Amino acid sequence: MTSKNKRAKMKRETADKLLKAVQKRILEVNANLMFCYRVTEALVFGSYVNEPERQMLSDLDIALRLEPKYPMDSPEFQARRNAAPGGDFLLYLCWPQEEVYRYIRKRHPYISIHKLGVFKEEDEIILSNQTMQLMVEKEEAETGGVQPLSENSSKHFDDAGCENSGTAVQLVFKGLTESENGEVEE
Repeated sequence: MTSKNKRAKMKRETADKLLKAVQKRILEVNANLMFCYRVTEALVFGSYVNEPERQMLSDLDIALRLEPKYPMDSPEFQARRNAAPGGDFLLYLCWPQEEVYRYIRKRHPYISIHKLGVFKEEDEIILSNQTMQLMVEKEEAETGGVQPLSENSSKHFDDAGCENSGTAVQLVFKGLTESENGEVEE
């Protein structure tokens, strides 16, 4: 018997497009002063990274670490809290942070957002396997291509432009736009 809640898997090409859209939205969050938090670290993990031969994936796992752009008692922070939907007090308290997670996910059922720095055990699980680090600053992304981890390091690049450095990989996505329905276009 099959569960009604089971969703179909997505193709790796779809995950690639979703990842580009997530990268774009991370850069938008960090550049937009409306958001009270910035993304300081973004990692892709799970089957997308650890099983590159798999062509059908259940989801795209993204881990994010956020830091506030403004002091929590600032007018900017209070204005974003006041913009929280509904009458839920807990949502009101965490809305500036939750707003960033929701914007990056864009209600997509195949994107799973995980919060770095909240639960130490979850961080250890995420970081114990291979991860792919996304650029979080526009200046980094505008330089194009792959960003070296240090100027003195010698790195090897694969055909997709990925820099392989042990278990971490850094990518930069350029020239992307997102249509009204959330599709990514190059």
